Amino acid sequence: MKKQLTGKIIEIIKSVKYKLIVNMGWDEETKTYPRKSRIFYGTKREAEAYLRDWIYLLENPEEERATETVGEWLDFWLENDVPVLLEWEQNTTRRAKGIIKHNLKPNIGDMILADLTADDILNMYKKLSVDGGRYEKGLSKRSIRYVHTILNQSLNQAVVRGKIEENPAKGLTPANKKGKPQDSWVVMDGKELDKFLQDIKGHIDYSLIFVDSYTGLRQSEILGLTWEKILWDKFLICVTQALHKIYEEEVEVKENEIEEGFELRPRTKNETSTREVDVSERVIEVLKVHKKAQEDKGINTEPGALVFTEPDGSPLDANNFAGRFRRLAARHGHKGMTFHHLRHTHATILLSDGAYINEVSERLGHANSKITFSIYGHVLPKNRRRLADRFDELVSQEPPK
Repeated sequence: MKKQLTGKIIEIIKSVKYKLIVNMGWDEETKTYPRKSRIFYGTKREAEAYLRDWIYLLENPEEERATETVGEWLDFWLENDVPVLLEWEQNTTRRAKGIIKHNLKPNIGDMILADLTADDILNMYKKLSVDGGRYEKGLSKRSIRYVHTILNQSLNQAVVRGKIEENPAKGLTPANKKGKPQDSWVVMDGKELDKFLQDIKGHIDYSLIFVDSYTGLRQSEILGLTWEKILWDKFLICVTQALHKIYEEEVEVKENEIEEGFELRPRTKNETSTREVDVSERVIEVLKVHKKAQEDKGINTEPGALVFTEPDGSPLDANNFAGRFRRLAARHGHKGMTFHHLRHTHATILLSDGAYINEVSERLGHANSKITFSIYGHVLPKNRRRLADRFDELVSQEPPK
């Protein structure tokens, strides 16, 4: 006689999250009453329907055969779960789509999701390291870790959804590249930065590069800076928004679209990224000269207009500008330097001179000073002897014997 199973639903978060439990009845072999449970996201009615279907499959195991492929699951997860549960930024979503399209689907996309094993995943990582990349070249260790992150997140959600019993990617995080990210930085000291800025006077991006090197803003933050965000009399720049490019495959955002293809988002990377950055009189003077030059060219300088634009007044494309900056830096003796390295330069100059790490963290818009320390901690040891000597001076007036 077929087992008649029973189930129940426990509401965890009202109208959003439920725990589904199925009582499997008496097990003669183990002498217990085993139970199965799953977490379900949706409405109460959807949870009830899901529980009925699950009980039916458990009562009729011979009819249960998963046919969903890894590729089908990845598409579903990206479209339905990511926007609700992860709320990725536009660039993160675009990168994940590229990883799924060029790395995951060609290698494991046709496999049945329920049949995917750790061996399949490890073999894929090995292949990617040799010739499994988009252009038939081996991926870097860092890129393979990105692939793993996307796959691991999707499979974790597949477990939550009840698609698979456990995540086969668990514990398979690829090794880190030896060496620290700082090893590849091209960072200038104060004198080098001053010479660089002197050398590039007259370049179309001079004002942008100058202001960023003196503030340490993220690229998207400074490209999204509008004239109303500069408080001239208070010597402050308000960082409250960021400029992002809208790609063809993405849904256009009309509300914040300042020009076709560009979105001005009324938020930055995180809550602490929305901040006020103090600037010097020198920065204010550069901005005033830049504004006058924009007006002379007939470029809009109304409060809501972008401060830094292309020569024709259109928004700066981050990718095009990044390439332009790298070429400019290389011509002036800083090969390998990226625009983001100006942010590192700004922080390094301040911390090397003994600035408090919490103040630098706030200025950079980091979520907390631990992040700042993890990135720039290598700069701080230079200050240890000076701090020890300074403490000695503050406490004792007698010269050392």
